[in-house]
Amino acid sequence: MLGRELDSLPNIMPSMSRSMSRSRSSGRDRIVGTDHVWATVWWLSWPAMITMFLQTMNGMLDGIFVGQLGPAALSGVGLAGQVNMVLMALVMAVSVGTTALVARFIGAGQPRDAEEGVRQSILLGVFGSLVSATVLIGIARPLLRFMGGEGEALHLGLTYLYILMAGVTPFYLLLILTGVFRGMGDMWTPLIVMGVVTVVSIGGDYLLIFGIGPFPTLGVVGAGIATVTSRVVGTLMLLFFLARSPLGRSLRNGWLPEWRWFTRILNIGGPAAVQGLLRTGGSMIYYSILGLTLFPDLAIAALTAGIRTEALAFMLGLAFSTAATSMVGQNLGAGQPVRARQSAWAASWQGIWIMGLAGLGFFILARPIGSLYTHDAQVLSLIVSYLRINAISEPFLALSMILTGAMQGAGATRVPAVATIATMWLVRLPLTYYLTITLGLGATGAWISMSGTSILSGLVMLAIFKWTRWEETSV
Repeated sequence: MLGRELDSLPNIMPSMSRSMSRSRSSGRDRIVGTDHVWATVWWLSWPAMITMFLQTMNGMLDGIFVGQLGPAALSGVGLAGQVNMVLMALVMAVSVGTTALVARFIGAGQPRDAEEGVRQSILLGVFGSLVSATVLIGIARPLLRFMGGEGEALHLGLTYLYILMAGVTPFYLLLILTGVFRGMGDMWTPLIVMGVVTVVSIGGDYLLIFGIGPFPTLGVVGAGIATVTSRVVGTLMLLFFLARSPLGRSLRNGWLPEWRWFTRILNIGGPAAVQGLLRTGGSMIYYSILGLTLFPDLAIAALTAGIRTEALAFMLGLAFSTAATSMVGQNLGAGQPVRARQSAWAASWQGIWIMGLAGLGFFILARPIGSLYTHDAQVLSLIVSYLRINAISEPFLALSMILTGAMQGAGATRVPAVATIATMWLVRLPLTYYLTITLGLGATGAWISMSGTSILSGLVMLAIFKWTRWEETSV
């Protein structure tokens, strides 16, 4: 089935590529031109919202399928997912720098520099993926144990994680190349690619987890294989479209590493990666605190389901964040700092409304949503409490995400990283331990801590964005 789909790509991609090329050619004119800022933000955001929605539904359905295998399987995949988040944080060192540079060069009308930035980012991504996967494989078992993994959950988590590590290079390139297109202001290519990735992943989950038709019943192993296969397909598609884009020459020559470019990319993306690593490390400690509760497997299973559901709102906000990144970067490159700031505010307000409505939906539909993951009464109760408590913080989470994305578009990544350290490590983790363990509130205390510190994070980013000179950052 997959082979036939790939064989058909050469027939359908040329017409798709021509259509998207026309979209890209008008993108810069809209972003840095005189079009209304709010309309331009929406024009960029709604394809990205669909892309993020597909990505989130992919993860949510994956969790629902795995949840049918029992709490241990859902817990194990959730633990492995936290280690996978380490990879996502590491690749941000390249993807964030790439997006900022591409946006700035496109805005300034310097395509040759943009091409070189893309080429060096790909090289850096391949090298970084191999190094990071090697290290994480070596420390996977103690990491999962630290987060509360034990027994069958630990075994299944390690199995799932090792399969993901086999496809780490396509995963890195998928994220980096997606960042390239967003830097160009092209949200359509990631949408098309993510649509195919979602179909391959969900279809693979259904066939391989449960052993439908001639396929064997592989359980968690099948979920891992489906995920890796979908990432390979997505990466190949993005490379195809990149070769036919305005930056297509980046794939044709000059494949020698240049350390000055590596330094330039990492100088921008490095602080964002540190921010991501600190957030992920804090999340691991958060999991480990849940591991100290009376029924750790149940709490971790509920957290896994809750996070995968909340990602529906998170990814909608991320769509506005990517729009802000592109608009801020290109407008600063074009020498229009006022329009750059206006773009960030417009994206923030739109994202606040969208995520606020999503939070309202979580609050009202918490029990029906939770029942999709499990029939275990205790796990279901914890999922419901997670969704309702965290629903309150969704508008503030939008503010934090989108303003961070705007500052990343400017290349100003250091201050948001410091804000993450303060919010996550100095407030959330101590508060989680106090509420969960000291006061004996259990998982409910952890949910309260998460929601409260998400509100705090949004207010902190608002202050940073309003009272710092992030527009003057040089890349």
